[in-house]
Amino acid sequence: MKKLLLGVLALSTTIALTGCSQSKLVVDGDVLLRVWDDTPTKVKVPKKIKTIADEAFYMYHNLEEVIIPGNVETIGKGAFSGCENLETVTLSEGLVTIGRKAFVGCESLYEITIPSTVTSIGDECFCGCTWLRYVDIKGNIASIGSGTFDYTALTNIVLPKTLNTIESSAFNNCDNLSNIYFAGTEESWNDVYISEYNNDAIKNAKVSFYSATQPSKDGNYWHYDKDGNAQSW
Repeated sequence: MKKLLLGVLALSTTIALTGCSQSKLVVDGDVLLRVWDDTPTKVKVPKKIKTIADEAFYMYHNLEEVIIPGNVETIGKGAFSGCENLETVTLSEGLVTIGRKAFVGCESLYEITIPSTVTSIGDECFCGCTWLRYVDIKGNIASIGSGTFDYTALTNIVLPKTLNTIESSAFNNCDNLSNIYFAGTEESWNDVYISEYNNDAIKNAKVSFYSATQPSKDGNYWHYDKDGNAQSW
């Protein structure tokens, strides 16, 4: 394994980050392997990158903001795990896959929007993001995997109408979860399989259903306000 890794690094190149002369990205083709030397507080991933490799930014404590442009299709397993000072993550349309534990332990992350092009979020992706309060999943996600939001401070979450499964412990220890904004209908929500194991937070939360205009009938409905945030009618 070590010989293979050394071979990859030998073929890779380093490129300086914009405005950060000391910090460099180790790149192999269109794959960002890791950040070398001092890590800046803000990183904008270059446009040539399509994949952020597994654990590319693992335990980089100085990182506070990362901007991931639309050319990036894959964020690898544990790519940003342990970045406890990471506050702001900007994901763009074009992203398809977010790997398992990609943001685990990002304790300062407050909110995140998942683009509509995303089709897969790995298990335990945001586990241990103890400051995370608002998530908007616009992607065509069919399943919320095991432990995805375990040990977060979620109060509000937008779930896509494509959702059909919520796995065990997906919302474990989400004691502050108040609102689930479902982009589909009430009938669709009733068809979603929700594992009964460690998902009590879902049962205790208010579930609302999307309506672009204020409904005339009774029920729980929501829309996006002028700032693009989910809001109850």
